[in-house]
Amino acid sequence: MNSSTLNHGPAEDEILSTAARRGGAFIGALVLVAAAVGFSATFFDLNAFKPRIEQAVFEATGRAITMNGPLRIVWSLQPTIEATDVTLANLRGGSRPDIARVERIQAQLSVAALFHREIDVTRLSLIGPNILFEQVEGKPNWLSGAPQPTSSQPATPPSELPTPGIGTLKLRIRGIHIRNGMVTWRFPTRTKVVGIRSLDLTQPVDSGPVDLTASLVYSDFKPFDLRITAQPSGGLRDPWSVKLRFSAFDTT
Repeated sequence: MNSSTLNHGPAEDEILSTAARRGGAFIGALVLVAAAVGFSATFFDLNAFKPRIEQAVFEATGRAITMNGPLRIVWSLQPTIEATDVTLANLRGGSRPDIARVERIQAQLSVAALFHREIDVTRLSLIGPNILFEQVEGKPNWLSGAPQPTSSQPATPPSELPTPGIGTLKLRIRGIHIRNGMVTWRFPTRTKVVGIRSLDLTQPVDSGPVDLTASLVYSDFKPFDLRITAQPSGGLRDPWSVKLRFSAFDTT
């Protein structure tokens, strides 16, 4: 096994660790927003609804989102909502205007779940995502700029979506697929890049195991595969049983 050496100091280790934790939560919020976009678009004229979607994303993340391409729906037993050329703004003064850009977002919905006041996203696909983590004037760009709710206005749980005229709906995402993506960590003295050939994250049933399989490429352009199975013992904050399998360069 000829793995590459990661030469970085303690400060960069801390930034990477913090970015992984908080960045994961930040991306998770964007995934929920994308699923909400898919549900909303099923009931409204798609492109006329863009300003309301953009406002909802801004309220959730504190960042401006731009959907340059048209929204469209593909009707089938599991309708699919598609948005193309989507960008999410970076902090002012960042090295580029956006923290994230995605070539195409597709949300496949379960029609049957809607009758139970649930939004079941059977597959959420992100094609060509390009995400940048950096510090802008000492502030991590992955932290949400959304205003915090006051004590008299408690936050809505992330698994619930308030929908005007319909009420609160429960949101589930059963699978996430990412293809041809890239994540960049930019440090003052160096830049680290991880390419995502493919990544699949699934949880077919509530409280069941979460499976992640990924084919990734590090800065040396040599691919490696990752397989993780995690079984919750209770809620998200309870201990998890995790199995990890890593293989690279024909070695497991």
